[in-house]
Amino acid sequence: MTQGQSWNRDASSGLYLPKWLTNSLPPHLVSADHDAAGHASSTSHASSTSHSEQQVAGRSASSSSVKRAFAKLRRDSSTQEKPLRNPARSAVLVLLSGDAEAHQRPEDASVVLTHRATTLRKHAGQMAFPGGRVDPEDVDEIDTALREAEEETGLNRETVTPVRVLDSIDISRTGFAVNPVLAYWHAPHPLRVVDPAETESVLNVPISHLTNPENRMMLGYHGWTGPAFKVGDFVVWGFTGGVLSYLLDVAGWSEPWDDTNVQKLLPVLARSANGEKLSVLKGGRR
Repeated sequence: MTQGQSWNRDASSGLYLPKWLTNSLPPHLVSADHDAAGHASSTSHASSTSHSEQQVAGRSASSSSVKRAFAKLRRDSSTQEKPLRNPARSAVLVLLSGDAEAHQRPEDASVVLTHRATTLRKHAGQMAFPGGRVDPEDVDEIDTALREAEEETGLNRETVTPVRVLDSIDISRTGFAVNPVLAYWHAPHPLRVVDPAETESVLNVPISHLTNPENRMMLGYHGWTGPAFKVGDFVVWGFTGGVLSYLLDVAGWSEPWDDTNVQKLLPVLARSANGEKLSVLKGGRR
């Protein structure tokens, strides 16, 4: 990747990012304490104050807004706010792409999502980011997210610039603590389904589609409510929906939409193309 006028260099990480991304994302997501490889310093999952929140300490307005946004993300993603005891660790790749020469969010800005196979024992039929459980051989959460994305979609990890590892989010129903890894896809290439038994389809979803109020909704189930998105006949909800909503909010990309009309989760999923096992969902909460 060559350096040009439209690239901002983060001196602490040695990486290059397009101006439309650095102009959109708040400072705590694009300029923090990365090591020479661009990896964010790790923090304890049990910490009550997020790493990104610590980065803006001393900036009262930014700090309070960051705290509120991340607290909302945790509420949207789980049914309890207290940390889980000894959760299984995992990481997902929030992979953004778009015109590297643009100064503001370009029309081709997009994010990669997958539709999980409907035959899986867990999370069958769900819309998700590429990712999965941390393996003992993984160097860190970035390594986990890139390895899983490679295994699921054929992603060439050399085409990805890691931006930020967000603090882990505990998913009470599954027992996982998940670290979203925000990254920029500086050299996009065709993706594919590597293993049909695990992934049924790979989608590069335009950000403009996600910001369209007609494609947004609130879903509720047994006291839980959270944001969701319509992507064709699919419904993106739960953890993935929460992270996408968080990203749109902190980047200032969200458009006004009706978040007061909470629809029932199960009927919405039944009408979707997700193919999720509704009988499993009835036994617990997301």
